[in-house]
Amino acid sequence: MTQISDRDYRNSDRPLSPWVLVKGWHLQTCFHDPMHVLYLGTLRDLYGSMLSYWLRKTNYGGAGSYAQRLRIISHDLKSMCRARQLKVTFKVFTPTNTGVDKASEFPELGSAFKAAFMKTALQFFTEKSIELAEKSPEDELLCLMAVCVWNLHAAVCTMDHGDLILGDREAKDISDCIRNHLIAWQHLAYRFELLKMKLFKLRPKHHSLDHLGSQVARTRINPRRVMSCWNDESFLGYLKKIGIKCHVKTILERLYQRYILGLALRWQETIKGVGV
Repeated sequence: MTQISDRDYRNSDRPLSPWVLVKGWHLQTCFHDPMHVLYLGTLRDLYGSMLSYWLRKTNYGGAGSYAQRLRIISHDLKSMCRARQLKVTFKVFTPTNTGVDKASEFPELGSAFKAAFMKTALQFFTEKSIELAEKSPEDELLCLMAVCVWNLHAAVCTMDHGDLILGDREAKDISDCIRNHLIAWQHLAYRFELLKMKLFKLRPKHHSLDHLGSQVARTRINPRRVMSCWNDESFLGYLKKIGIKCHVKTILERLYQRYILGLALRWQETIKGVGV
């Protein structure tokens, strides 16, 4: 894994970030956002690869077509969410939006699956992967997938339940689980390459995830608390809903006018609700 110092970064020939002009900034203050690295990044490949292998090599979902079996998997996921009172915008898996219909390409969940769904689905894929591995312990790849997804789920759970500043044990557990997840992914990528199956694609975001684990061990700062862009992405979603209703020639003006108007109306409703 590459590690460069702040001095080396500033002395390099590459274009520097504008942040170098901010007093007190240095390279070690930059952290990797787990939402984009994981939930909008590598998890799309993880779920797509796992679904593809389940459909090809297990009997999960019965003996129907890929579309029929994916509907059954979607139903199981939705049932788990309802049973545990997890509210999330849900999309039914199809061969097209999961990428499992093209054996010549790496499967990947499409952009219709948002970050909140990807995070919630991690629990389902972890439990189902362990269940399938226990049913077929002779399948080394299934067992390796269970190790891969379980370690990631364990790291995410520790981050979700941790404070802003993690304890030494928590930080080490997160770092170790992320490293184990990446090692298992690397083994899976190698094994499927030997089998000529396009599964478990390695991306630059895996490099970022490795850095994230190292940063947690070094700083003990919980990335779930300070490094995720959930609120920022939510705000951009609000702006998008307003922007698509504006005329293209006046959008730069009307967008902010309507946003401020909507904000004022929400404040007014809040004032009426509390009886001020």
